[in-house]
Amino acid sequence: MKRTFLIVSLPLVASAFSSIPADPRFSPRRPLGPSQQHPEEDISTSRSAASASDSSDATATATATATVTSAPWRIVMDIGREPLARMPFDWARSGCRMPLVVPCDFGENNLLIPRKATLSFTGPDGANVKPVEGGTWRLADDSKQLSFSLNVPDRLTRRDVYIDAGTELSLTGRVYTQAEMD
Repeated sequence: MKRTFLIVSLPLVASAFSSIPADPRFSPRRPLGPSQQHPEEDISTSRSAASASDSSDATATATATATVTSAPWRIVMDIGREPLARMPFDWARSGCRMPLVVPCDFGENNLLIPRKATLSFTGPDGANVKPVEGGTWRLADDSKQLSFSLNVPDRLTRRDVYIDAGTELSLTGRVYTQAEMD
């Protein structure tokens, strides 16, 4: 069973985005194929080829040949129990949080492309490195709201905070102009 979490944090997401330094190597419309991956990226050519051969994974196939149209972004998530939110009784009951950072590119055809195939966080047993997959993104008609998704193929656990395998993280944030920030 595929579970979907909706994480909404309007000011937090926007403020996390606003402090990101631009990548000096960025140039618009740079192809992002297996032969032109980012130097720090750990997605192998064989993984891209394997994804391309799987016809059921259209997003991964398109990701291997997508063109990057934005500067790199750091998506910062702080996952945990929130007051008055519906969740299982024992989920994050201790007050523990799961901080996740996923550097991504917003590509053509509304594809969100992680710059690495993994995300990492620290738990009681030390560092946890788990796979992450890109999803899609959409800017609202009024250009004030950005919605996007990431897929987590393996279970993530940090104490009593967990995200089940196969979960799609759906995130929404407010987009601010520089004039609004000043």
